[in-house]
Amino acid sequence: MTTPEKLFCHRLISEWKYNFGVWKTVIDWTVALYIVIPFLAFAAYQYLEWWKATPHWLDLVPFSLFAATSLIFAWSGTVRVFFQEADQLFLWNRHKWLDTMIRRGIIYSICLNLTTSVLFFLLLAPLLIGHYQMSINELISFGLITFLVKIVLNLLKQLLTLIFQGVKQWIILKGMLILFGFLFVTCIPNILSNSTLYIPCILILLLIISILINKRMNITGCFLLDIEREYRERLKYVTFLLKVSGTNFKNPQKPKKRPLLFRNSNIIFNKRTAVNGLVEFGIKSTLRSKQRMQQYITFVSICLLAVLGFSTYKWLIWFILSFILTNFVNVDWKESMRSDFIKVFQWKKEDKYLATRKFLFLMSLPGLMVVSFAIGYQTFSWIEAIAFLPLSVGVAFLMSKIVSLYSSF
Repeated sequence: MTTPEKLFCHRLISEWKYNFGVWKTVIDWTVALYIVIPFLAFAAYQYLEWWKATPHWLDLVPFSLFAATSLIFAWSGTVRVFFQEADQLFLWNRHKWLDTMIRRGIIYSICLNLTTSVLFFLLLAPLLIGHYQMSINELISFGLITFLVKIVLNLLKQLLTLIFQGVKQWIILKGMLILFGFLFVTCIPNILSNSTLYIPCILILLLIISILINKRMNITGCFLLDIEREYRERLKYVTFLLKVSGTNFKNPQKPKKRPLLFRNSNIIFNKRTAVNGLVEFGIKSTLRSKQRMQQYITFVSICLLAVLGFSTYKWLIWFILSFILTNFVNVDWKESMRSDFIKVFQWKKEDKYLATRKFLFLMSLPGLMVVSFAIGYQTFSWIEAIAFLPLSVGVAFLMSKIVSLYSSF
């Protein structure tokens, strides 16, 4: 007789087999022999070397950057419930079965988070212990706090995506990421250095987790949203492998809404040339894409955390981030140029090059100015930070020229 516990175990094992089959199609014996095994051997050798002596480049990396990395790790993942589309016929009115599936999914997600957290901090252990002189107790405390914060974020993200939709959901999630990032970077060093703050922090996190679990168990009207999320989670490895292999596939078309910017397709450049036409198409397609703008703002936020985490070598980090940001914008440009509309026409190589350089400059400049203002304000004052902005224009122009030289179309 089928029970909800057996159903959950069956779907969990089925997913493991499915994911194993996905990776098995990519990693055959030749790939494993010539790539995977040598890479694992080199990684194990390098890991053992880190226990003997930490690399010198860690002198340039502050501990706050490791805290920010741990926060990004804690932000990843979600709570699994393993619902499927066919459950609309069988589980829709079986509330006890649904509750059991959700409860088992939460327990499984917590166990999975515990495993990944242990592996994550085992990888960081030689760097944190060897270079930052962190004791074993401090490392365990750091790992435990990150593990609990990861559970909080996974539950909280899922609840917010079930309650809020559209722009409200995006604003709340990004605001929560920035808030937790700031608290994590500023509070973790104080908590690890002050043992009296550690126990209250753990108790507060456990209380929040129990409240969120109870809220997740009692929330209603989210069955279809759970199915949609589980479908994406099941196919995330397939999607990742397709993107890595360079396969270009289009997402299912959703009913289009009026974009926030350029609703009436207003002209950006009065002078109508081939270069301006390509740049205008790239800018509009980027600004009208909710996903691209979310990625852009998220990336700029990560750059801000990286800049604020370094107390020295800020100018070097600023220059490196400007190059990375320009390459990040270049990804949006390439995606725009793969449009079927653009492929209809024959474009000159010179026009493509000039359009690429102009697009990269215009789209990378806003993010670079935000990062530049943060560096100027932290180093000098807000008046010098404003005066520092014109320099970011020159750097954006230089980086767009460099990246456009090797950018392919």
